[in-house]
Amino acid sequence: MLNRRRNADQRHGPGAAVAPPPGAAAAAAGNAVTSSSGAISSASVSVSAAGPSSHAHEIHSSTALDEVINERVAAFAPCNLPSLVNDDTMDEASGGVGTLGDVTLVGGTTRYRVRITQAVLLMYLHIGSDPPGFPRVEPCAKMECWVDPMVAHVAKSAHRSGRGSGAGGGSDSIAETLERQYRSVLRDDVGVMRVVEASLEVSKSALAKSRRMARDGRILIHYNGHGMPRATDLGEVWVFDKERTHYVPLNITEMAELADTPAIYVFDCNSAGSLLQRWCRDRLHEKRPHDLFVCACSPGETLPLSPALPADLLTSCLTTPLRMALEWYIGFSFHAMLLPHVTADMIRNMPGDCNDRKSPRGELNWILNAVTDTIAWCTLPPAQFHYLFRQGTSIKGIFRNCILADRLLRESGCTPMTYPALSEEAHLHPMWELWEYTVDKCVSQLPRLLAATDEAPAAYEPSSFFDDQLTAFEVWVESGDMAEVPEQLPCVLLALTQVLYRVRAFTLLAKYLDSGRTAGKRAILCGILPYMSKLVTQAPEVFLIVTVLWMQVIRADPAEGCNEMQKCQCEKYFTSLLKLEESSTLIEYVEYGQMVNYARVESPQMPSPSFSPTTATAAPRQKRAEFQPRSQTWASTTSLDGAAEAGEQPLQPMQPMRSPLAEAPPPPPPP
Repeated sequence: MLNRRRNADQRHGPGAAVAPPPGAAAAAAGNAVTSSSGAISSASVSVSAAGPSSHAHEIHSSTALDEVINERVAAFAPCNLPSLVNDDTMDEASGGVGTLGDVTLVGGTTRYRVRITQAVLLMYLHIGSDPPGFPRVEPCAKMECWVDPMVAHVAKSAHRSGRGSGAGGGSDSIAETLERQYRSVLRDDVGVMRVVEASLEVSKSALAKSRRMARDGRILIHYNGHGMPRATDLGEVWVFDKERTHYVPLNITEMAELADTPAIYVFDCNSAGSLLQRWCRDRLHEKRPHDLFVCACSPGETLPLSPALPADLLTSCLTTPLRMALEWYIGFSFHAMLLPHVTADMIRNMPGDCNDRKSPRGELNWILNAVTDTIAWCTLPPAQFHYLFRQGTSIKGIFRNCILADRLLRESGCTPMTYPALSEEAHLHPMWELWEYTVDKCVSQLPRLLAATDEAPAAYEPSSFFDDQLTAFEVWVESGDMAEVPEQLPCVLLALTQVLYRVRAFTLLAKYLDSGRTAGKRAILCGILPYMSKLVTQAPEVFLIVTVLWMQVIRADPAEGCNEMQKCQCEKYFTSLLKLEESSTLIEYVEYGQMVNYARVESPQMPSPSFSPTTATAAPRQKRAEFQPRSQTWASTTSLDGAAEAGEQPLQPMQPMRSPLAEAPPPPPPP
């Protein structure tokens, strides 16, 4: 109330301020000479004295604001805008936004966003020697980074051209391969240091140097100790001495002091969970809450040695997830009985690239990302999901692949450990069955695709995975319980990145966000803001639709929405909306979330049935999208991706652009 009084004084000036009663001024003067508690009491007396007048001014302002809002909304008739000033009956019925714990936005400690800037690869394979107390009986797992260590060792011994630290032999080439694999998950500008079978002093100096180079960034420390003794209960891993004749322990506490915080530790060795157990026993997780852990197995466990699997199963899942998932499918699925005409070599030689979503390999990689994101969203608290999967691309990629590693390691007899801990039920989620079904449908086409020639090409039939997920989300929005967490929300957000599903995903998101502020908060935790920022700046044809979603998200949480808007500098795009001239705007329709393949041309004298009168003339076409959440009517154009494929350059939003749509159908013949 005191703030309202001060704001009123600033707006109307001192002369317009409401004069307090005489008694209140005397009481305030008498209390001004007391202590700090007396000053607070004086303020309360003044506020109570000015209360009725200030309350009347507040009521008058609220009434005027409602009149302005109703006038603005009426200007958009007959188009129905989202209910930005609706009541929160749904939120109150579901427990209220303030009391619903799972939708509380992340606070100061969990909103810690630091990207990985340095990586240290500690490789201790000791090729040719079994680790003490852990003899390997043939046949057993051998592959390290999809390379046979003995073959690499012989090739490296023939010509010493590696640049590792120490006489690593074949370990040098394996470390180089691991670096290339990590760069597919991390960014290209991340500095990587390879420490191959080096001494204790060299390992410590590498950790200290990486912290100096990373400054305040996060460090990735990857330890592969397949040729060393198992980790101890004291939190020690093993390295070599200077002569490489003895094993020397390196404690996790020493590593933490040298690497400092923040850091992420990946331990791929026997009994790797002992390191995390010691870390928590020393309460380092409380002193350094932003240090993350990924351990291949629990204390006392040994890594799987099945010859159908690589020796570094955890590392393969983290750095090459699709290849590891397909290798698991080859060795442990029923495809040999269901698809006897599909061989293992066909699956390994699947055509396409992981970055090309139109190819079989690229589409499977995209679907695998959606599956792991959905499992994490359904099994983790929303705040923890936002911290691990929406705070940075590097951490998101590592923990997304951890979901896959958790399933495969548990199926192999190990129990991986992470900090923060993943759900114990993640490996049992029904999405894994959907993933196997999707792989079955994809690999069933391989004989036809691989046998195709230039004279007889074969077309790949895309998967219906995202269509099915959007349909499931639509059914849930229409008839589900809005108080529950939507399971398909991560898939709907990923569908925004594809032109084929973008309009339908926008339709469903607008309906869901219009249900209340709780839906908006959940969407923010699921990561809707970065998607909308990219679409505003990179896809001008959906600018108006994204504007509607921005209004709904800012209604749910003004602080998060405005913070993202300032970070991506979207305000200049929204100001261009005020300059839109409807007379020069071509409206192109999308009905019920499905794109119409023709442009509907209205006569200049005939008003549009869903919009205010427009004129379809020879003026330059303007990309525009209009939205009606109540009547499910959309108007949109083709995507920026389609324009890029046609050779056009991306333009700024709301600028005249030529649309590659088909021509309007010819008029019907006269009777």
